[in-house]
Amino acid sequence: MESQHIAFGYSSDMDWVLLSTAIAPLLLSSILMISKLYRGQIESYRDTYQRVGVGGLIAILTVWELLSFCLSGDMLSLYIPILNPLDLLEIASLTMALYWISTQKFSLNRYLYVVFAFVGTALISVIFARAVHHYMGIAYDFKPLWSSIFFQAGLSIVWSLLAISLMLYSQKRASRPMWIGGFILFMLVVAKLFLVELSSSGTVERIVSFMAVGSLLLLIGYFAPLPPAKSLSTASQE
Repeated sequence: MESQHIAFGYSSDMDWVLLSTAIAPLLLSSILMISKLYRGQIESYRDTYQRVGVGGLIAILTVWELLSFCLSGDMLSLYIPILNPLDLLEIASLTMALYWISTQKFSLNRYLYVVFAFVGTALISVIFARAVHHYMGIAYDFKPLWSSIFFQAGLSIVWSLLAISLMLYSQKRASRPMWIGGFILFMLVVAKLFLVELSSSGTVERIVSFMAVGSLLLLIGYFAPLPPAKSLSTASQE
C-alpha cells in the first residue's frame, strides 16, 4: 500500500530530512532568548539578537511547520499522537513563536497572534488527521480524509473542544478577542456540520457529532458568556 508510506509526495527518507531541519533553528532561537547569556560587550546587542535574529529563525520554523504538515508520521515505528518526535517538534516550534511574540512590542502583535492561532488550529487538525491515518487505516491524503465521515465527525468534535477551551480561558483572562476567536471557530464547526456532515445523512458519526457540538453549545452559553466590553482595551494590549 504505497499511500500508507508516501504522503503528499514525500518518501520516508525525505520525512526524516525535513523533520531534522527544525532542530537547529529551534535550539538556536531558544538559546538566543536566554537574556542572562548576554553579558559584557554583547549585552548591548541583546535586543537586536532577540528581535531580528530570533525573528528570522521563527520565520524559518514557521515555513518548516507548514511543510511538516505534509508528513504522515509513517517513518516512525510507532505513532502515538503528540508523544512522538514529529508532533513534539511542531508543538515546540509553535510555542517558541508565541513566546517570542509575547516578549516583543510590535504594533502588529495582535495580527501575529491571529496568524499563529490559525497555525495552531491547523496543527491540532493535522495531529488528529495523522491519528486517523494510523489507527483507522485511511490514507494520509486530502481526498481520502475529506471523504471520511469518521474524520469529519471527529474533526468537528476536536474543533468544538478547542473553541470551548478558548472561550472558557477567555473568561479567566477577560479577553473578548479570544472569546470571539473561539466563537468564530464554533461557527465554522456549525457551518461544516450543515455543508459536509449532512451530505452523509443517516450515519452514526453524523448523529454523534451533532449531539456533541450541541451539548458544547449549551455549555458555552452557561459557563462562558461574552466577557464585559470594558475588558476589550485591556485584552487587546495583552
